Amino acid sequence: SLWALAKLSECSPTTDLFDHIRLEDIADLFQKSLKLKNLKPQHISNSLCALAKLSEYSPTRDLFAKIGLEDIADLFQQLLKLKNIKPQDISNSLWALAKLSEYSGTTDLFTYIRLEAIADLFQQLLKPENLKNSKPQEISSSLWALAKLSECSPTTDLF
Repeated sequence: SLWALAKLSECSPTTDLFDHIRLEDIADLFQKSLKLKNLKPQHISNSLCALAKLSEYSPTRDLFAKIGLEDIADLFQQLLKLKNIKPQDISNSLWALAKLSEYSGTTDLFTYIRLEAIADLFQQLLKPENLKNSKPQEISSSLWALAKLSECSPTTDLF
């Protein structure tokens, strides 16, 4: 899975995962995951986090040349359509988008994901039932992500 590859790249600082696994193969795995039916919020947030981690360790951040930002946006849109998203999934997804926008080195992510969509996801975290079940780390990670996304945004319209 993408998550396992991300963990491997994170946990093996002396071995470059990308010497052994081609970015094209990671992109292919991601493309196949987009076609899966009945994805749960946790699956989507884990995939977004995995892409962010893999982007961090990818040589010269070439992962974005293989996986289009529009595909990442499609996955994010799938998340927005789901009901009952848990606070951890919201937090992880916001964190991943912030990292992806940072690693892409451009504001191109915002061409595909509207700031209103990001704000809509954050609003789900603010629902009373989600706030009641949120851990402090989920709230602080979400706030960090919003600050980072605002910093990376081509406009300051997030707030």
